[in-house]
Amino acid sequence: MQLVLDIGNTRNKAALYDKGRMLKCWPQPSDVALPTDVLQSPIESLVWASVRQDQHTNDLVSTFLGQLQQQDNQAIVSFGIDQQTAVPFDNQYGTPMTLGIDRIAIVAAVHQLQRQVARQVPPTAALIIDLGTCITTDLLTAEGAYVGGSISPGWQMRLDAMHQLTARLPALRHHNNATSYQNKSSLTDVIDTESQSATDQARSLLNLPPVLGDSTANCMFSAAFWGIVYELNGYISHYQQRYNQLEVFVSGGDSPTFAPLLAAQVSVNQHLVLDGLNQIYLFNQRA
Repeated sequence: MQLVLDIGNTRNKAALYDKGRMLKCWPQPSDVALPTDVLQSPIESLVWASVRQDQHTNDLVSTFLGQLQQQDNQAIVSFGIDQQTAVPFDNQYGTPMTLGIDRIAIVAAVHQLQRQVARQVPPTAALIIDLGTCITTDLLTAEGAYVGGSISPGWQMRLDAMHQLTARLPALRHHNNATSYQNKSSLTDVIDTESQSATDQARSLLNLPPVLGDSTANCMFSAAFWGIVYELNGYISHYQQRYNQLEVFVSGGDSPTFAPLLAAQVSVNQHLVLDGLNQIYLFNQRA
């Protein structure tokens, strides 16, 4: 078994794998010990990656490695993944040493899904959207080549930037349940559900941020929230015109909120980074 640790910008996640199968996934605060049932599992490797290259990462890995070794009284392999680690896909990114490890991981995860599908039907191009602190899009061709994507501010970052870079705009926090907005939009205000793909979950959304803001706060909420929706739907439309068949994958902490509003059938998987880190580890074990 292997314990996989994803050290992110705002939170850490961990998962226990038996080869390619995830057994358990949980948020892992830096100051909390690993779960007892995990420590009692026959773990052979600690697989980890961090978007933060700092002492915090080193301390965290050392702490968890120590917990595992103390429990099992045997050597645990520490396998750190960075931009120089071999990956199972064709990386055509222009500046590979600047490519975020989270983006590398989600591409590796989708590449593995492509290979599984290819046993039955020809694979298609994939657009991968990760909705976290930042929002990234990444394109993986049907041939398994990673060719790049985009990076833009995430939901909260957009609100923070408007406050921090101006003199009078207020500090706001986004509302995942959208119950605190002063006026609200229904889905039909912004999406033509007859002509665009909309899931039953999206149709049931009753409390969305306003499109037409009637206060400064609501204008900011509108731009931050619907700006993301229109931006991502624009990318989807662009790539759908370039590729006859395009599969869209959505991941990240804000994926449950935005995925239902995307104008395409999407596959939502909040564990793509962890799955990808595990696939990179398995790929290097086989090499």
